[in-house]
Amino acid sequence: MKTIKILFADFWPGWNPESNPLIDILKRHFVVKLTSEPDFVIYSNFGYRHLDFDVPRVYDTAENLSPDFNICDYALGYYRLTFGDRYFRFTNYMMDCHKELCEISERKYVPDSRKFCNFVYSNPHADPTRDVFFRTLSAYKPVDSAGRHLNNTEFRIVDKASLQKNYKFSIAFENSSSPGYVSEKIVQAYAAGTVPIYWGAPDVALDFNPESFVNCHDFPSFEKAIERVIELDNDEKAYARMFEAPFFQRPLIGYAFEPGFEEFLVHIFSQDKEKAFRRNRQFWGKAYETQRRKLASYITRLQRNPFFKLKEHLRMLGTTGTVRKINEKAREKKQERAEARLRDA
Repeated sequence: MKTIKILFADFWPGWNPESNPLIDILKRHFVVKLTSEPDFVIYSNFGYRHLDFDVPRVYDTAENLSPDFNICDYALGYYRLTFGDRYFRFTNYMMDCHKELCEISERKYVPDSRKFCNFVYSNPHADPTRDVFFRTLSAYKPVDSAGRHLNNTEFRIVDKASLQKNYKFSIAFENSSSPGYVSEKIVQAYAAGTVPIYWGAPDVALDFNPESFVNCHDFPSFEKAIERVIELDNDEKAYARMFEAPFFQRPLIGYAFEPGFEEFLVHIFSQDKEKAFRRNRQFWGKAYETQRRKLASYITRLQRNPFFKLKEHLRMLGTTGTVRKINEKAREKKQERAEARLRDA
């Protein structure tokens, strides 16, 4: 078998370069060597190290971001794009929830005394639509929020699935809305044995059976969507029909619903390095990448600043008031230094 030298760069915390669907597939066809002197780089959007390597690059995102084909030669993403041999739609739930997807089977509703609905999130910077729905639905019945964001329970979850299985419904809203952007949230909710209430990708029904969840995009307003939730909550037969409806629109093929994912990867790495390039590396393509390198260098230096790190940490925790005070204090210090220089002049 051909030996391929690969570097995984700029992935999210906890990413294991030695155990993931991409390398599992590649090892079936190649001798894979992980190295800091690669012939190919597979990268994500959590850094800029990929720019250090002038080799064919494969972009893989877990976020609602479009591939930059001026930087990458090939890409895996959420959007339903067609771009020759350069793109394949590979959603993050295929990677993070593959085990759950494979284990999903026909399910039967058994009446029980489960709670109404849960809401499990930690990110306070998502589309405000999510919080609006949570508060609006809570006006009908209390919705338990057990994550870090908007927590109204006396605990924070450790195991999301173990919590969700105790509820009839789970709010499964994305961080943002774009066609094709379907993350792990709806899969986790369904796999836990609840009925997802979904918002995010308007075309989610191309992936999953709309009879198996409440799709907020099917309604003219949240109020109308909530009327449907209330109807299901009070009509056991209607709830049972939705609970038992098949989840998949089409069979799962390995790590994708669309055929050809494994062939897409094998094609990339079967090529000689020089023939695998697709991005423009001359003139404007070269100038574009040079600009990105300069920007990456500046951002990297900024991120090493302890003051910047503290602000980012507080911002992610949602303590924007504290960040504002830090910014004001920084401006005051800057003004004091400027005045001191004037006095000394």
